[in-house]
Amino acid sequence: MRWLPAALFYFGYPAALVALALFPAGQPLAHQVARAALVGLVGYGVYDLTNLATLQHWPVRLAVVDTAWGCLASTLAGGAAAWVAQRYS
Repeated sequence: MRWLPAALFYFGYPAALVALALFPAGQPLAHQVARAALVGLVGYGVYDLTNLATLQHWPVRLAVVDTAWGCLASTLAGGAAAWVAQRYS
């Protein structure tokens, strides 16, 4: 396994999620959660669509499931972060 690319993603993606979904502060929680979902949809969608375009045996079903998972995971993580930020601000 190549650890540097993995580390860059697993530290960079949450930072981008927080920066794009939670700021500026003071937004309604629903807006922050919706923006977190959008970040997940775009982030994972770009990855999966690129794989569909460039990898001969990348299944469409995998792309759809992975994109949905990324959207859900980002929504939950961004929503939790937004809730904590609003609760303790």
